[in-house]
Amino acid sequence: MKVFELADNGIKESHGWLEDLNADIAFPICNVWECGTIDDGGCISMNSDSTTGFDVLLITGIQKVLSERCWHAKYDKIVSLVDNCRIVISHKTTTAQEYLHSANFNVMDAGSDVLLAVRVTKNLGPFAGQDAFILYHRPSTLIDKLISGLRKVLGQAIGASDVKSVAISDIEECRLHENSICISLIEAEVEFLATMSEDDMSRLRHVTNTVTNLLWVTTTNMLSPGQGNPNLTLRLAGGTTACEFAGIITATASDVGHFNHGDRVVVLWPNKFNTTERVPAWAVQKLLPHEDYATMATIPVVYSTALYALHDRANIKQGESILVHAGSGALGIAVIGVAKNVGAVVYATVGSEVKKDFLVAELGLPASHIFSSRDTSFSDRVLELTGGRGVDIIINSLTGDLMHASWENCLAEFGRFVEVGKKELVDAGRLNMRGFLRGSTFTAFDLEDLILSENQSHRQLVVNKAHQAIELYRARAIQLPPIRIFDVSEIGQACRYFSTRGRVGKVVISLERPESLIRISKPKYSTILDSRKAYFLVGCLGGLGRSLSRWMMMRGARHFVFLGRSGCAKPGAKKLVSALREAGAHVSVVTGDVADRDAVDRAIMACKAGGKTIGGVVQAAMGLSEAIFSQMTNEAWHVGVRCKWAGTWNLHNALEFHAESPAFFLMTSSIMGSVGVATEANYCASNGFLDAFARWRRSQGQPAVSIGLGMISEVGYLHENPDIEAILVRRGVQAIPENEFLQLIDLGLSQDLSFSRREKQDEDTVTGHILSGLESVGFRKLLAQGFDVTNLPLQDPRSRRVAESLAAEQRELAATGQETGHFGRGGTETDIISAIRDESDSGSAHAMILQLVRGQLANLILIPADRIDKSSLLSQFGLDSMLAAEFRTWFWSTFRIDIPFLDILGSKNSLKSLACLVQDHITSSLPNGGCV
Repeated sequence: MKVFELADNGIKESHGWLEDLNADIAFPICNVWECGTIDDGGCISMNSDSTTGFDVLLITGIQKVLSERCWHAKYDKIVSLVDNCRIVISHKTTTAQEYLHSANFNVMDAGSDVLLAVRVTKNLGPFAGQDAFILYHRPSTLIDKLISGLRKVLGQAIGASDVKSVAISDIEECRLHENSICISLIEAEVEFLATMSEDDMSRLRHVTNTVTNLLWVTTTNMLSPGQGNPNLTLRLAGGTTACEFAGIITATASDVGHFNHGDRVVVLWPNKFNTTERVPAWAVQKLLPHEDYATMATIPVVYSTALYALHDRANIKQGESILVHAGSGALGIAVIGVAKNVGAVVYATVGSEVKKDFLVAELGLPASHIFSSRDTSFSDRVLELTGGRGVDIIINSLTGDLMHASWENCLAEFGRFVEVGKKELVDAGRLNMRGFLRGSTFTAFDLEDLILSENQSHRQLVVNKAHQAIELYRARAIQLPPIRIFDVSEIGQACRYFSTRGRVGKVVISLERPESLIRISKPKYSTILDSRKAYFLVGCLGGLGRSLSRWMMMRGARHFVFLGRSGCAKPGAKKLVSALREAGAHVSVVTGDVADRDAVDRAIMACKAGGKTIGGVVQAAMGLSEAIFSQMTNEAWHVGVRCKWAGTWNLHNALEFHAESPAFFLMTSSIMGSVGVATEANYCASNGFLDAFARWRRSQGQPAVSIGLGMISEVGYLHENPDIEAILVRRGVQAIPENEFLQLIDLGLSQDLSFSRREKQDEDTVTGHILSGLESVGFRKLLAQGFDVTNLPLQDPRSRRVAESLAAEQRELAATGQETGHFGRGGTETDIISAIRDESDSGSAHAMILQLVRGQLANLILIPADRIDKSSLLSQFGLDSMLAAEFRTWFWSTFRIDIPFLDILGSKNSLKSLACLVQDHITSSLPNGGCV
């Protein structure tokens, strides 16, 4: 914005104004603030030679009496400072009001004795004297009012010569031409694009193929409940952090008689270091008065595991030999202690000399019986010390080659191999079957599985082992591992210590100091889902859906119902469903189209099976059929529209019949719903519908959010279609990784979940749409490589502030001598055409045009302009329909010439021939114009 201020003695008032204008934004709105003075005679002096092109004229920095004199004496000079459709801010005086009204300004009282005047313009450029057409679908009271108001505006403000209102059904009888002004009220009350027939599409194409000035108007009435039935066209009608802790009982259930409030106890049950835990009574053991919490909390897990592994799985007997891997760990120490009590011969592996010295000094193992766990050399030593026989029992927690060496080389006949690790099991590692020929046994278990088992005998087994371990400790029959205690405020240090190579024994976290403060990091995600509810996901069996459903599982969801056209037919879908089920989720898959109300009803019934309620809905259905609108069939149009439009209405209508509304209604939209792509009009329109629908649904007091996604790397449709991804990269669209995609989902769900808990939602409809993909990182990369960035989403007027920020940044870089590309067009189409017409030599004009055309092609395909031969055929550059559409738009915006789509994609045109077409168009009114 450019401001010219008239001030006393050249003293600016800009400081206060600029503070307000630039508050809470990352870059200045005002680029130029010029100051001038006025003398007693009304003469104006300016600090620069520029006397035009200002957006705002400010006349409040001079005395009011001088302002009045200025309006009397130099009115013409003042008004000439302001371009059409610009603003004047002045003292409120009678003369100022009269003059501004006479100059066709709308004048408003801004308060504090200040006038705000905005120029009302007439005859804006090419619109003056043109015919105007107001299109509608069906007549109504609202349509009549809108047409009446538009007639007045088009005639008085724009200067249209003839304004006609025409039903879309009659449009083919009208004589439209390129410069006709068309305003569509077709969707002011009812949806048209989503349901248009082949005939309707042909009529609309008659408009879009002819005119270049089309304004499409929609109103909120279009999304009224009565219009929202697409079928009317078809028929009438945690993981845990620890498993042991000690503390004081604060409450008991009525049927618990052997524990009381205030009892000191130790517990074998999963927990996450909470200050209060709720546990089953059978998992609790009483402590004696002298037993301290820190010591007793180290016993249950390792000694219950050691006792169960040796007595119940390995059936250890006196005189047998045992190899204990990771012998200096807490479990290793426990296993060694229990084995020695039985009278077994113990061998062990450790990871360092320090740990070896500990086993020798503290547990009395012979140094010759202790081996390194860093390589497979221990297997040779075991065979050497056992006379080639091997050991009877191996307690293993090693992985990979070390585990296989133990199983294949170290086990005696009828030996028992007890796996207490998880990695090889989770990774589905392979096991050499030859070991079983020696009568060996391979067994594995996880104590937590026994604790959480629904089988009472399994739980009782764990209780018995925990009780036995505590009694062995009290009888001094076992030696506890070394203990390192950290206060809960030092939990970060505790985790780091736990990972150190020289650590021996147990790490204990103490919560005994109430005043301890814990440093926490902000959680990456805020969404918490309900494991008791079912979540209804549409079209989520593909790339992005797979990522989303796994994330929902992580956030607490345990019941999923998927609705998809192909169900589980595709390998990726089968893999996803299997993975979710293996992770503990209940998954149902309904095969059907979301655009079919019966399929939606079947999916909702699956959600409510077992008395569950629906926790949330994700509408991620997607259909693509690309073509420029003038060549798109009606069938192809509805491929991109139906799943999003009809499907979303089906979901909304079906859920209205259920008493409890879902906590969220998430729709995955696209950036294309906001900025548009010429070859995906159907996809753009359907995503634009989702964005509007989210706002409308929130206005009805129901949760909804539409997330306009840009390009997502790593997962999803674009990741699986690199050709389309490459097109978007060329347009400067910046991809976001999977984790940022999930953060957007988290933001959307958080808004919906908080929305459903609020009573007043009138002001929250705007938050129903979250748009991504317009970040300027991609643009900056292209500019840094020297390419000019044009005809991109940031040229949309709605992106003006971001665009101005980028342009200002490029100017700063240029001022420091850094070479970059240019953002936006170098000048208006009027400037460019005038410069070409001013060239007296035809060859020079042609060279100028060719240079511009070649530069734009270079920007589109990201090849330096000097590497593009002007005589090469366009077909050699691999232009696809999307790039050709951009090229065509650039020709219109730069030269005001409409080059047919097929001419750009055709096999006969070159840059040189296109330049001739442009020159012929521009110089057609001049003698001997055109190319020679």
